[in-house]
Amino acid sequence: VAPLIEALHDTNADVRRRAAQALGRIGDAQAVEPLIDALADGSANVRAYAAEALGKLGNQRAVKPLIHILLNDPGKTPRWRATEALGALVDQGAVLPIISVLGDSDIGVRTRAVVALRLLGDQRAVFPLIVALDDSDVGLSKKIIRALGELGDRRAGPRLIAMLKDSDASVQHAVIEALDALDKWEQAVPLATVSGAENVTAVGTLEQEEPVIRRRLSEFLNPKPDEDDRKPQQT
Repeated sequence: VAPLIEALHDTNADVRRRAAQALGRIGDAQAVEPLIDALADGSANVRAYAAEALGKLGNQRAVKPLIHILLNDPGKTPRWRATEALGALVDQGAVLPIISVLGDSDIGVRTRAVVALRLLGDQRAVFPLIVALDDSDVGLSKKIIRALGELGDRRAGPRLIAMLKDSDASVQHAVIEALDALDKWEQAVPLATVSGAENVTAVGTLEQEEPVIRRRLSEFLNPKPDEDDRKPQQT
């Protein structure tokens, strides 16, 4: 393990990447701090493999550094791997940061966020996932539908039932499976008429989160109307 940790400082980025990858496979706890340090590497590939390795090591010390990568890294691949790692670590402190990227511009980040939220199994994700069903990507919609089914919250029932009318047969099949997973879905109750922020923070306090997370959540759950929508109608 020691030679691999030392290799994380090699001048060759590919050597550093391979070292991070190998440390993830070995799974020795000695590598946790060196891999956390590698999240600041100048190479996006090294940062990505360091994030992946930290997810495999399963040490909760990596949660906050991985959240930082998810929210701030300029490269898409490190953010993908950080999201996957946070899902694997199953730390509830990652729930709101992951929810906050459901509206991210990168489909890879959005897709991995949905999978991570399904793995985390936190009910705070239910309303944001319902909102995310407006995404135009069919593959992502099916992942959201599966996540809602596995979360088992009947608040998702009405929206899922409405999606049985979707023109895509694969979406319809995904909805049927999700409704079956909800258990007695015909008893599903309508969504409460509260704001997105209130739904998300039913457990936990949003004010305790970092400003960047609060901003992302607010923008995703309470989007501003389009400019055309704000214009007064001509009579």
